[in-house]
Amino acid sequence: MRLYARQTGFSLRFKSVMHYVPDAAFFAGKYRVASARRPGYDYRQTGAYFVTICTAARQPFFGEIVADPVPRLAPTSLAEHALDRWQAIAVHHPFATPGAFVVMPDHVHGLLLLHRAEDEYQAPAFGPQQHNLAAVVRGG
Repeated sequence: MRLYARQTGFSLRFKSVMHYVPDAAFFAGKYRVASARRPGYDYRQTGAYFVTICTAARQPFFGEIVADPVPRLAPTSLAEHALDRWQAIAVHHPFATPGAFVVMPDHVHGLLLLHRAEDEYQAPAFGPQQHNLAAVVRGG
């Protein structure tokens, strides 16, 4: 639980009251979706990870499906940029190898391989998240 300020009550004087509200209840249907992450799993481990990234409000920013004569994506420049960035992952993150990648009108799917030497791996610690799956996906 986190501490959130919620303004309550009004009359001639305005007052602000602090409440303890569970994250799920406070953000219900507003800002977040439930996490698909496995609780307690260390996403820095060597392994293959299936990544899906959706556009805001599922807008078809990456193109549209056309039938000529076989259905295919007519990509936008943004879709081409997404593919270029996917292929450049290993340049910025030497512990990551991009695998298969597909662009859909409103989302992308990719297979990302993280590989670490046994002596390079360290147990999770509190602090900045780097050299893990989230760092690769966000470009950090």
